[in-house]
Amino acid sequence: MSGTAVEKALPVDIGAVTKFAEDGISEDFTDRDFFVIRHQGCLFAASTVCPHMENTLSRDPEDPTRITCSGHGSVFDGEGVVMVGPASTGLTRLGITVNKDGHAIVDPNKQFTQDKWTDKGCYIEVE
Repeated sequence: MSGTAVEKALPVDIGAVTKFAEDGISEDFTDRDFFVIRHQGCLFAASTVCPHMENTLSRDPEDPTRITCSGHGSVFDGEGVVMVGPASTGLTRLGITVNKDGHAIVDPNKQFTQDKWTDKGCYIEVE
């Protein structure tokens, strides 16, 4: 039997949950293919890959509360909801938990589409 095994991405320690004290979109982990977003009492990680045609996403330089697509101009709000198409779905979120040291750990192997954003492990409640 031949073939290649799918390589799993390792979980990423993004630091103390307390370092994400204000709402906003962090690009500190875009080299690992995700944003860290704090939005209305929740902390989550969202993919930097557009759900439309898999182009790269970045924070909008004209409005840092939004995310834009380099390929076809889709725009997402600070929660990851599509505001302007052609994308028709929100950003994929990644698994996130808090370890015993109070650090947020992002697991890129766990992915949540917009209809699963309320699932356990998709976000961390923060104060």
